[in-house]
Amino acid sequence: MDAPDAAPVYRLASPWNGDHFFTLSAGEKEYAEAIGYRFEATVGFAFPGPGPGRTALFRAVNPVTGQHLYLTDADHFLGLQAPWVREGVAGYVLK
Repeated sequence: MDAPDAAPVYRLASPWNGDHFFTLSAGEKEYAEAIGYRFEATVGFAFPGPGPGRTALFRAVNPVTGQHLYLTDADHFLGLQAPWVREGVAGYVLK
């Protein structure tokens, strides 16, 4: 990839509920592994910050099921209802 500020996207899986957790953060990856998630693969690249041609990738979690949700629609993200908890911007992807 010809983007020096791109970061790897790590995919981890929960052994309890089948949830897939994606992060650009090595620290989040390590924490998820420490609490039992299994690292599956580096699945691509995304950007840690905004830039031309990029859009935010939002992350939310359902604390009842442990499932994560990823979306690029800010209105949908802001309109999520309980039990969803908005975690914020997970990274930036190309539009």
